[in-house]
Amino acid sequence: MYAKLAFRSVRRSLRDFAIYFFTLAFGACVFYAFNSIADQQAVLTLSERQMQVIGMLESLIQMVTVFLAVVFGFLVLYANRYLIRRRKKEFAIFLSLGMSRGHISRIIVMETVLVGLGALVAGLVLGYLLSQVLLLVTALLFETEVAGFALFFSPGAAAFTLGCFIIIFVCVLVFNIVTVSRYKLIDLLLAGQMSESPKLRRLSAAIVLFVVSLAMIGVSYWLLIDNGMLDFGNQFIASTLLVCTGTVLFFFSLAGFLLRLVQGSKGLYLRGLNMFTLRQLSSKVNSAFLSISLVCMVLFCALTAMCIGFSTVTSFNGMLEKNTRFDASYVANYGVGQMPGEEQTIVERQAQADGYDMARAFARHVESWDSLVGSSVQIDLFDAGITLGDLLDVSGYRFSGAYAEIEGTRLRETPVDVITLSRFNALRASLGEAPASLAADEFAVWCDMDDFQGLYEGFFRQGGVLEVFGTTLRPQGKEAFDTLVATGQAGGNSGVLVVPDAVVPAGTSPSKSVLNIKFNGARETIDPLFTAAVAAAYGNAYYNGTVNDLNKGDYGWPFISGSSAQDYYEQNNSLTAVISYLAIYIGLILLITCAAILALQQLTQAADNAQRYALLGKIGTDKRMVNGALFWQTVIYFVFPLVLALAHSAVAMSVAKDVVQLFGHLDIEAPLAMTASVAVAVYGGYFLFTYLASRNTIRAVRG
Repeated sequence: MYAKLAFRSVRRSLRDFAIYFFTLAFGACVFYAFNSIADQQAVLTLSERQMQVIGMLESLIQMVTVFLAVVFGFLVLYANRYLIRRRKKEFAIFLSLGMSRGHISRIIVMETVLVGLGALVAGLVLGYLLSQVLLLVTALLFETEVAGFALFFSPGAAAFTLGCFIIIFVCVLVFNIVTVSRYKLIDLLLAGQMSESPKLRRLSAAIVLFVVSLAMIGVSYWLLIDNGMLDFGNQFIASTLLVCTGTVLFFFSLAGFLLRLVQGSKGLYLRGLNMFTLRQLSSKVNSAFLSISLVCMVLFCALTAMCIGFSTVTSFNGMLEKNTRFDASYVANYGVGQMPGEEQTIVERQAQADGYDMARAFARHVESWDSLVGSSVQIDLFDAGITLGDLLDVSGYRFSGAYAEIEGTRLRETPVDVITLSRFNALRASLGEAPASLAADEFAVWCDMDDFQGLYEGFFRQGGVLEVFGTTLRPQGKEAFDTLVATGQAGGNSGVLVVPDAVVPAGTSPSKSVLNIKFNGARETIDPLFTAAVAAAYGNAYYNGTVNDLNKGDYGWPFISGSSAQDYYEQNNSLTAVISYLAIYIGLILLITCAAILALQQLTQAADNAQRYALLGKIGTDKRMVNGALFWQTVIYFVFPLVLALAHSAVAMSVAKDVVQLFGHLDIEAPLAMTASVAVAVYGGYFLFTYLASRNTIRAVRG
């Protein structure tokens, strides 16, 4: 009998359970799809590095899933609270007919299990389909292929999703049973007649708190902008606490403030059903300001996470082509391997024997070097004793964002290397760029970092001159060259001085050299052969020597570190995959949570106030006016927390921009468009569903 009652109750209340069921199914779908990524390697052709990234991504997603499961669990508890409240009269009838609270609890348990199982099965089926889409996305991000046509199922992801939902629903069952056991019959019978009591009655208090909330939010913005996102000290904590407190006060005071403000404009307040709509809205915000504040902050986290994630990916991808104009690059650092009592380092002695010619040393050790390498160009950098502090003193420039925090210490001590004009032009020629020209008393700047270019421009404006190896030089131009230094290093050159060859004294030893290589054939074909040949000669294709190798004859020469375009592609694609998946995963779950909470609140209010809407019809109110009042009430309820969340997110993104630009140029338009698309699809979808469901509820009561 109880099973029949539970089944009939669910079937009869499909309209109430619909959004709850949809949210659970959507959650299970996303949980399964993203946790199945680790099993994609069974049907993807991946390199060893890519398989390591997939393993790291699996661990990260599982950790994030635990956090999101907790958030999702609170959503489910919240949804159940509203569903139980919606059915108080039904429970009162059961008690009046002699049914015990234990029997009612048994019905609720069966309903919860029935809805939960249905949602879980539907979610796993949808997740299975979504995981096939993610498989193609992964193949695209990693630039690999699916090994034939293969549909895959992840038992591990299904088990993990099932485990999360079992824990959530056990908590839900306990919550429901405890809640029902505390209800009194009189409270259940009068549930529909109990109105919300306003939390804030006086207009003066509402205005003061509203102004205080804006002041707190404004101060939190200033603290965050001044502090940045690289220092999580007291100022960052204060900013976080102020924005949270200010948000709560904003919504606490908003209902009374907004209602009284509109009441002052009789033309607006008395127009149509504005009076009814505003009072309905004010009553709801008064009673639910805490949950609305929480929704606002979670929306802020979701939008910011997605936008920062997409921005970072866009930044990485935007630098990809510029970073890979050479097939491979190697760096020799002549200051490595200093032995006690010796004037020269081990590396410098080895380099000197080869005339500091990296290609000559490579050709001597690497088999088939001449057949694999089509061309190479070496640049030598010299230390003239010039630092960024010397330029800062003249330019008066001050860094902002991430670099401002280290400007007074490490940044001022950063050396500014020197390169001869002939070597610089040889590098530009290898990239198809026009040669630079200098007078005998001129220097040029080679820099591709936006933050540092402002420093050099300030130096130029001040008419600064530099003494390089005893020769006084003046700036050649007002702008810096942005030629690529080496593979994987675009956007990482803080500044090199290009000087005439005669300025560098003959016999001066470079402090480091870079050898840039272009293969003798297609990169995809030559790279594995080249990497294997270098590794056979030096033990590691991209790193040569450790602290324990100081006495080895080949320590650090002809290179201490290296990188290849193919390897950089894999690293970039791997990072892109990790950041994209985490950003979308976190953003989706948090957006679903926020939208579902608002939807449940509005649906509950529509059901509770259905008789009021019916009364509007009885006094002759047009159906279009009633629907319009409901529509604008739903719009305002969804938009208010979103607008404040967007303001928080805009400030956070303006600060995070400095961090993202450490990895390359930031183009904010595309990330904003992607974030907006996801937000509109999820948040807008819940809004539309909420309005239509609320309208149907009111229409059913009005007949």
